[in-house]
Amino acid sequence: EICPSFTALSYVWGPFATPKETLDIGASQIAITRNCRDALQYIRKLHGAVTIWVDAIYIDQDNEKEKEHQIPLMGNIYTMAKFVYTWLGNETLETARAMDSIAAAAKISPILLDREYLTGYPLTCDDLEKLFSRPWFVRSWTFQESILASDAIL
Repeated sequence: EICPSFTALSYVWGPFATPKETLDIGASQIAITRNCRDALQYIRKLHGAVTIWVDAIYIDQDNEKEKEHQIPLMGNIYTMAKFVYTWLGNETLETARAMDSIAAAAKISPILLDREYLTGYPLTCDDLEKLFSRPWFVRSWTFQESILASDAIL
């Protein structure tokens, strides 16, 4: 069976897991978290229309039986996705500076990012702390999603 090309979203639900937003899909509305909405809006703005798998949309969060069946399949979903969009949250001045500096340093040495390669970039320890203290970095399942991805896009 041939699988259609799709992308997936790796994100955390945010500090308030109870959905606060609604997403219009045709004549239906689906409850999603603010963080999910922000991620989808950003991806749409940057890449236009994409076919994207999102857990809160494709798994009925109110149906325990469906969740029991679908959650074990998520590893396959992230493995089979053409791209996995990794949403760390809305950027701040500090996280933007950290991401820009890491990206610039990675062009010099994509394997080794240490003080030698980060010297000369407008980066502070506080910038890195703000970036790496985001919930996405401390959740084990989001780390697994990025490891399973054939191509992760931050």
